[in-house]
Amino acid sequence: MTLSDLTGDDNTNLSPALRRARAAMTESSRQSPGMKIWIERSKALGFEFYLDSGSSSAVIFTSELESFLVHRVKTRWVKGGPNGGFPEHQYVSCSQFTISEDGSQWDSTKTPCLYCAVIGKPKAINVAKIYFRYDKPIQRKSGDPIVDGVKPLIVWQPEIVNTLLDSAASSVAGGSLLGCRFKVTRSTKDKSPRIGDSWVLNKKIDEQTLVTSKELAKYKAEADRIKFSTAFAPMSIEEQRAALTMHKAWSDRSGDDNGLGYDGEAFERFVTRRETPALSSETPAGGWAADTSLMDEVPEAGGLTEDIGASSEVPALDLGDEALVETPKQPAKPAPAASKPTTTEKPKSAPVTAATTDADIWEN
Repeated sequence: MTLSDLTGDDNTNLSPALRRARAAMTESSRQSPGMKIWIERSKALGFEFYLDSGSSSAVIFTSELESFLVHRVKTRWVKGGPNGGFPEHQYVSCSQFTISEDGSQWDSTKTPCLYCAVIGKPKAINVAKIYFRYDKPIQRKSGDPIVDGVKPLIVWQPEIVNTLLDSAASSVAGGSLLGCRFKVTRSTKDKSPRIGDSWVLNKKIDEQTLVTSKELAKYKAEADRIKFSTAFAPMSIEEQRAALTMHKAWSDRSGDDNGLGYDGEAFERFVTRRETPALSSETPAGGWAADTSLMDEVPEAGGLTEDIGASSEVPALDLGDEALVETPKQPAKPAPAASKPTTTEKPKSAPVTAATTDADIWEN
C-alpha cells in the first residue's frame, strides 16, 4: 500500500457513509459560505481612502464619480477599539432597483431583493479612484510609513457630494472632477467623516500631465485592481440569505437592533423559512441611517488587493502599458484647426499612451 492509497480523494474508494459525509460538507459550504461571498468583492475594492482625525491630504481625482444603489451589510467582527470590537461592513448593489440613466429615479430590475425586505431601502453612494498624498506620512501598525498611493474613494454624505459637484461646476474644474486636486482635511470633531469634512479645490491638472506623470505611473497596477462593478455586484438570493444571517449575528453582538429599517418578521420569512419576497412597485421603507457613520471607528475598511473582475466604464485615466522612459518635457503643440463644427459635449477620456515625465503634479 502506498501513501497515495491512504490519501486519495476519489469518492469511489470511500464507503457510502464517508461519501455522504463528504457531500454533506460540500453542500454545507455552499449553503453557508461565510466570508467566501465577500472575498472576491474585497479583492476588487481594496482599502478605502480615509484620514485620521486632525490630519490632511492632497487628493487628485483620476476618474469621475460613479453612482451605485447599495445596501450596507455587516460582514464580520473586528476586535479592538474602546468597546472591544465592532462589526465591519461592505456594500452590495440592490438586486431590485437600479439608478436610472439620468439619476432622477429608481428603475425596477424585476428581481426580488431580500435586503430591501429585511434591512430596508438602499442608498446611493458615489465612488471614484483617487491619487492621494498625505501632508504628513502615516505610520500604520506594520510596514513602512504611508506617504501616497491610489485608493478608492467612497462618498455617501450628501454635504460632501454637493461640495464635489459644486467644485466640478466651477470655472477651474470645467464641469469634470477628472484631474481636480483638492486639499482635504478631517477635523477633530466627534464623528467627523472618515474621508474628511473639508474638501477645497485648488487646481485642475490636465489629463496629459497626469498620464505622463512618473509619480502616478508607479501606481498603475494598484489603480487597475480597483473594479467597482465587481466590488458592488448584486448577489443571488442564496448569497443574500447567507449574508443576512451573518449581518444579524454581528448586529445582535453589537447591540444596535440590526439597524434602522430592520424587519424581524421578514427575516424569519425570507431567510429562516426561505420564502421569496414579492416584487415591490414602490421603493421600500427604512434603510441604514444616513446620519450615522459606523465605519468612523474602523481602522481600515476594505479587503485584499488581487486583480479580478471587469473594469468600470466611467471615464478614467489610462496610464498605458508602455515601459517607463524618462523624456524631457516638450512644449505643447498647437491644436490643428477644426474641420468640423465643435459641440459642447465633453468626450470621455480617451486612452493615452505616453512616456513618463518628471512633471510634479503636486506643485502649486
